[in-house]
Amino acid sequence: MLREIYFSAVGLFRRSWLLIVIVMTGMPVMGQDLSFEPNDHQRLQKADILFFNESFSDALKIFEQLYAADTSNRYLRFRIAQCYSYLPQSRDNEVKLFCDALRLPYPNSLSNTYVYKGYMSWLSVDSGILITQKRQNVKPYRFNPKETFDNICISEDSRYLVFVNTTSSKNQIYFLQRIGKQWTNAENITAQIGSMGDCFPSFISKDGKRLYLTKYDGFDSEIYVSTYDGVKWSLMKKLNSNINSSYWDAHACESPDGMILYFASNRPDGYGGMDIYYSIKVDGDWKKATNAGNRINTALDEDYPLLVNNGRTLIFASQGFSKGVNKLDLMYAQFVADFIWSVPKPMGYPFNTSDDDFSYVPLDELARAFLYQDILCMNKKMLRYELYLKTDIAVSSDKAKYIGTKRMVVRNLVDPQDTRSVYIEPGAKYGSVSVFPGLYSIEFKG
Repeated sequence: MLREIYFSAVGLFRRSWLLIVIVMTGMPVMGQDLSFEPNDHQRLQKADILFFNESFSDALKIFEQLYAADTSNRYLRFRIAQCYSYLPQSRDNEVKLFCDALRLPYPNSLSNTYVYKGYMSWLSVDSGILITQKRQNVKPYRFNPKETFDNICISEDSRYLVFVNTTSSKNQIYFLQRIGKQWTNAENITAQIGSMGDCFPSFISKDGKRLYLTKYDGFDSEIYVSTYDGVKWSLMKKLNSNINSSYWDAHACESPDGMILYFASNRPDGYGGMDIYYSIKVDGDWKKATNAGNRINTALDEDYPLLVNNGRTLIFASQGFSKGVNKLDLMYAQFVADFIWSVPKPMGYPFNTSDDDFSYVPLDELARAFLYQDILCMNKKMLRYELYLKTDIAVSSDKAKYIGTKRMVVRNLVDPQDTRSVYIEPGAKYGSVSVFPGLYSIEFKG
């Protein structure tokens, strides 16, 4: 039987089931034999983890198959371009797809294109500088395709990673962190936090100090938190009665400052089914939970909340916006004012399919930034790139020849007031400057 690879990003147990059944975010999980054809959301997740494992050719095949079903999809163009940037002899396709995804003009010539180890950049004296993708140059943790995993949570800054190994029925929880350019070995923290195989992580804070978990007993669920002191994780602690009721409470996430908690519950004061609630932390503890309101919640289920874009975008799964088919679709809403959100919109293909779709969190940091900040917010100003240029290259044109650079001046060709001058330290081989997506001219000064 064909062995497929999947992962999920949050706890995926439904309150209406008495039997614990693993479903996809996701879905089961990586390495599990499947007797059914995966949907496009599941295939997207498989490609995402293959990319994280640096299996770029395999990830590319899936991204291209998905793209064939929607050739206007900017997110898939972006992911394909990312794969191309790691593969040889793909420069023209890479640049074209990045330009299309970011709605930038395609350069007239790629004759002066330079690729440096660890980074990708496009340099054209005639057309200027296009955006550059800063590669993390991080030795990745690789998920073993012979094992199965679920509930993969990655911190916003891509420094902390938690997952459940479901290869056996013990549901072991692992934690790893990135120190410098290296991922640590995955540490089994199941005993540290006090899980008996019935706990599943839903969120890890940006600073890697708080891990939220949902504990299931087959009849209801409760929300716990474990804290990290830099050496080990504490025994998980059940959140207070303002968060945990006598009903089903699950899938907590917190705001970037750690002062607001969003979670799902089917307590009776809601609009029906599972609703999304929030609570504010005062004097170190969570206050009475408040329903997120009928702009977010419907008479059916809303679940799996996640705050992104520094807390200004709320992503969640909902049955109530799927036009009568009663399946979970991924939705997103933008911050309007304190605890007020815009009318939710569907995330669309390939995130939503004809099946239940619970969540999608790209493991790649740049892909997350593009999805959350550009696709969902349509705000390119939020998405930054690093421009890296070698200082001892010689670039010939009709106007100049640059070598032995001491300073580089980068000018935005659309907004001339956006001009940055960067001094190159003596002996440095590279200079860098942070830029927004766009078209730039560059001047080297010796």
